[in-house]
Amino acid sequence: MDDFTRWQVQARLERFHADGQDTDEIIENAIVSNWTGVFALKSSATRCADPGVTRPILAIDKLRRTA
Repeated sequence: MDDFTRWQVQARLERFHADGQDTDEIIENAIVSNWTGVFALKSSATRCADPGVTRPILAIDKLRRTA
């Protein structure tokens, strides 16, 4: 993953986090589903992210380690 792509994914994760999405769950869905990108959770029953727990930068690093 090049720097620009990393920046794009990180920006998306930050937007999802700001919307109350759980970025850890988003990353896990992307990995399990073998997606090449990250996508917002569609379920209305998703857990709201705790701002002190979800860290988009750590999440993107997790994604890089699995690539």
